Amino acid sequence: MILGLVRSTKSPRPLIPRALSFDLHQFISVLGLTFIGVHAGALLFDGFLRFTPASLLVPFASPYRPIWTGLGVISA
Repeated sequence: MILGLVRSTKSPRPLIPRALSFDLHQFISVLGLTFIGVHAGALLFDGFLRFTPASLLVPFASPYRPIWTGLGVISA
């Protein structure tokens, strides 16, 4: 989020060059989405908690700590 804000500033001398800022912003976004996907996939195959695809996509529908897991679903 900070890199997105850095990119949008109209400063004559930015702290990070615009091209580098764009590349970092794009890389970190894809990396974050990849980690979210790996985490959700690992939860689907967890034999102890038994998450379903619906419980990973619908906030507050999980069998384990529904409030905290629901907030995680919303943030993802």
